[in-house]
Amino acid sequence: MSTPVITPGLALYGIDIVSAALRSIGAIPPGEQPTAAEAQDCLFTANQMLDSWQIQRRLVYAIQRYVYQPLTLKQTYTVGPGGDVNIAYPSRISSVSVINQPTSTLPIELPLEMLNDQQWRDIPVKSTQGALPIQCWDDGQFPLRNLNMWPIPTTSVYFALYLWQVLSQIADLSITLYTFPPAYARAIRYNLAIELAAEFPGDPALMPQVMELASNSLALIKAFNDVPLRMACDPFLVNSKDDLYNWLTDQPAGR
Repeated sequence: MSTPVITPGLALYGIDIVSAALRSIGAIPPGEQPTAAEAQDCLFTANQMLDSWQIQRRLVYAIQRYVYQPLTLKQTYTVGPGGDVNIAYPSRISSVSVINQPTSTLPIELPLEMLNDQQWRDIPVKSTQGALPIQCWDDGQFPLRNLNMWPIPTTSVYFALYLWQVLSQIADLSITLYTFPPAYARAIRYNLAIELAAEFPGDPALMPQVMELASNSLALIKAFNDVPLRMACDPFLVNSKDDLYNWLTDQPAGR
C-alpha cells in the first residue's frame, strides 16, 4: 500500500481569503462572498498587512541562499529588480559571503563582516583593492539596495546572499491559487479580519474570539520561526588562567 503524499498548506484563491476574513467578523453571512468592489478593498488591505509582515523577522518563514556571479568586479553591487543582482527587492539581507575558487570542486565560502553606517564611514580609504573582500555595507536603499564591498575584489569570486524569504502579495482574486507555509493561512484569515473590522462592521460579539485567534495564530508562527541565540564568551575569560584583566585597555594585566 503506497503512502499518501501530504502537501502542507492550503491552496486558496484571493476571494477565498478575504471572504473567510469577512465571515469571521460577521460582515457577510456563511457561504456568501463580498461584492466585487468590496473584495478589491479587502485585497488592498490584505496586501498592506502582508507588506508589514515583511519586516518582522519572526514572521519570516525561511532564509534563502542566493548565489550571484558578478560580471564585472567593482565595489558596489545593486540588489533588486533590474539591478546587478536582478531579483525581487529583499526586505533584508541577513548576511553576505564571498565564495573563493567558485569553479573548483571544493569552493570556499567565507562570511563577510556586515558593517553598519558608522563602521563604513570610518573606513578611511574606501578604494583599497584586495584579492577578496572581507567586509560589506548594505545601505538599505529602495528600490535598489547597494552592497558595498571592502576591499574591492581583484579576483574572480561569487557572492552568496542570505535573504529573508517573505510571503508574496496577493495579485488577484480569482485567477491564481495561493499556497502558504503551514499555519500561515489561519494567521492571515484572523489577522486580516481584525484589519477589516473598522471598514466592514460586523458582529461586535465575535471580535473577542477573533482577536484571540489572531493573537494565538501569530504567536505559533513566531515561536516556530524564532532563531535561538548562540551564546558566546570572551576568549580571555575562558583561557586567561591566572591572569588579571584590565577593562580599560581590554588587555591582560598579568598576575
